[in-house]
Amino acid sequence: MPTKRDLLAHFTRDELKDIVAHFDLEADARSPAALLAAVAASKKAKLPPILGDYLGERLKELCAALGLDSSGTKQAMVERLTGKSAPADEPQPRRAPSPPRSRQSHPSPRPRPARSAAR
Repeated sequence: MPTKRDLLAHFTRDELKDIVAHFDLEADARSPAALLAAVAASKKAKLPPILGDYLGERLKELCAALGLDSSGTKQAMVERLTGKSAPADEPQPRRAPSPPRSRQSHPSPRPRPARSAAR
């Protein structure tokens, strides 16, 4: 599981500036190291909400950069990046099986009433 700092190290300067501005953090915007330190040290700037704003393609890039599986849904990638997923030895919750479908044929349509000859 990557640390918050490890993950943030793969963000661009502009991405870090946006995060700093969003959470009203104090940092020298000219220094990527200062931006990274401010976001990493902040208790307000939590990773799941930050990562939730990114597109799936960017999350795939971050997963690949950190050596994590980059397949699956956006939520699955966010969980991998934040380490919030269930351990492999813990069974995943399963959906209840759907009820068996009936193999009965559909009833034939109702016969139409005959038209009257008088119009």
